[in-house]
Amino acid sequence: MNSKISPLRVLTVTLGLVGTGAVVGAVCGALALAVVLTLTGTPHVLLDPELYALGGAFGAVTGAVFAPAMSWLLLRRVPLGRAIAHTAVGAVLGGAIGFFLPVLSFGLGLVPGFLWGGLLGATAAAARLRLVSSKPTHWLGPGG
Repeated sequence: MNSKISPLRVLTVTLGLVGTGAVVGAVCGALALAVVLTLTGTPHVLLDPELYALGGAFGAVTGAVFAPAMSWLLLRRVPLGRAIAHTAVGAVLGGAIGFFLPVLSFGLGLVPGFLWGGLLGATAAAARLRLVSSKPTHWLGPGG
C-alpha cells in the first residue's frame, strides 16, 4: 500500500471541491431565498430571476471558499454525496433562519444574518456528520 499522497491529486480534488461548492452553494442560496420569500408572505416575487441571481451569487462565493475547507477538515471520512446533501440542507435552513437574525460585525466588516446563518448551518451539519460517520472513506483513493 502506497502511503504517499500525490500533490497533484490533492490539488485536483480541492479544485473539484471549489467547483462543487460554488454550484451547490448557488443552488442553496437561491433555495434559502425562496424559503424566506415564502415565509414572509411575498411569494409573488418568487419568479424574479434577479433575486435568485443575488442569492445564488452569495451562495456560490461562500460555497467555493468554505466547501474545500469543511471537506478537508471535517468531512474527509464522510462519503461525498452524503457530505454534499447534509451540508446543503444545513446551509439552506441556516440561511433562511439567518435572514431573520441581525447583521453582525466580525472585524472584517458587516456580515448579514443570512450569510453567517448559512455558514453556521452548513458547519453544524458537517460537524454532526463528522461525529456520526463510522465508515472511513477516502476521497483520494487508496493511500489517501
